[in-house]
Amino acid sequence: MLLVSTEQDHGREPGSEGNFAEYDGETPVNKEPWASDPVDVVPLSCKRPEEEVFEDTHVDALNEMELEKIDQLVSKILEAAETVEMAEPGTEMAVPSVPKEKKTVAMHSIERNVKEKKRKASVKDKDDDFEYDTPEILKTYGKRRKTAAQELPKQKKKAEPKPATKLQKGKQVQHPMQIKDVNCEKYTWKTLKPEVARHYQQFFEMVDDNTYVYWTSENNILGVTRADMKIIVQEQDLDINVVKAYTKMLKKELKERNTQIGLLNIEAAFYTIQHEKKLADFKKEGKNILKDDFKGHEIEIELFLIEELWSNFGYNKVLIPIHHYYSQHYTLLVIDNEKKQFVHMNSMLPPKKEWTKDNQYYNNANWVVKHIRRFIRDVKMTGTIFPGDSQDHENTREKCKGEDSKGEFITEVEEMTEREKEVRRWILDNQIGENDYELVEDLNCPQQKTCSEDCGPFMIHFMESIINGVKPSKKKGEDMRKTILERFAKEECGWSVKRYLAETADAVGEPKKIENVDFK
Repeated sequence: MLLVSTEQDHGREPGSEGNFAEYDGETPVNKEPWASDPVDVVPLSCKRPEEEVFEDTHVDALNEMELEKIDQLVSKILEAAETVEMAEPGTEMAVPSVPKEKKTVAMHSIERNVKEKKRKASVKDKDDDFEYDTPEILKTYGKRRKTAAQELPKQKKKAEPKPATKLQKGKQVQHPMQIKDVNCEKYTWKTLKPEVARHYQQFFEMVDDNTYVYWTSENNILGVTRADMKIIVQEQDLDINVVKAYTKMLKKELKERNTQIGLLNIEAAFYTIQHEKKLADFKKEGKNILKDDFKGHEIEIELFLIEELWSNFGYNKVLIPIHHYYSQHYTLLVIDNEKKQFVHMNSMLPPKKEWTKDNQYYNNANWVVKHIRRFIRDVKMTGTIFPGDSQDHENTREKCKGEDSKGEFITEVEEMTEREKEVRRWILDNQIGENDYELVEDLNCPQQKTCSEDCGPFMIHFMESIINGVKPSKKKGEDMRKTILERFAKEECGWSVKRYLAETADAVGEPKKIENVDFK
């Protein structure tokens, strides 16, 4: 037990403050005398100053001069504490007199800096305590609040309407137009340009007869009906008349652009495949092959394939659309005269590892190639002069004109056109042989979706890509139905509100006025 000495023990008058009072409360001073009875007394300082732990991490930021001043102040306090003696029991403790050291301006500045840094540290600790689950009102603690004028632009931005809903993968914005008795839930219709959709909405609502012709060729031989256009919108298998009509448009475009690309009608391969399939079935069944059984197909091959090759073969590329009639599938055969090969493009291939030359569509293309090679052989024959042959093969050739009443070929020797002479000369000068070109399958061409009926649009997309000199893509193949609809809508031979009202107007009354969105 420790005893505290009194003021009398140190020769001081009771009540005298002594020199300790001059520390302005920073050092504990006992102004009241302690009781004289012996009691357990707690010492003035329970913890030595050197044992105190400064937890303030911001003291490290003080400069050397400030630290030196603090050390001097602490050492003087320690010296004064060591002089304190504990009194005997029953006596009072007297506080020794310590000379007062006047505080300088620098010491006051150090104290203020320490207090300020401690205050900032406490503020930072308070902010850290509210890092998680902090109420909204405390999130701006210590931050400068924005004025109402500064908050106004952000409120305006939030109030702006959201953009129109878009389909996945960057597809076009949908429109809400609907048509009675037409399935308008397909991607083709929903992403059609609004002005084009409005055009077809008028057509389907004003015309209810599915046999009504929407588009007709200039000679009125070929037509596309309302039912054919409905099939395009509903993403069903394209009718062959649509493919024929679009091929006719592409041929017209090629003629205007004067490109080095030839394009044959779809009948060229259609009749060739029919002829060869019938021939293969006869052989398989062991039937006798009679010439009369194949006369019709042979004439059609001459008219639609051979005659067309005389005008197109010499181009850099020749496109031959193929309709596999027994499976309702479309593919494209390309004669590539630059690479000297036949290329077959099929949008419905099996996996690469499973593909073989036994593929039925590849075999059909090979049947067409068989007759193209025969054409090359016949042209090369015109460069050989046989005894007794008086025909001028440089300027004339035999042309098929059809069949007579007995089903026999009608051929006539006629003057060749300039284009036909160029084709003949090109084959002879380049020494093209009938077996020089190999048929290859393009295993990297874009593929349609499984179970879709997009083979027709993909084949048309392949043709357009080659004509425009761009690489075909799956995305554009899937969008081809929209391209077909847009192109038909802009055709002069297509349907228009004005023309339709003129056709159906009463003799006495005026035609009904309606908003016109025609493209003509």
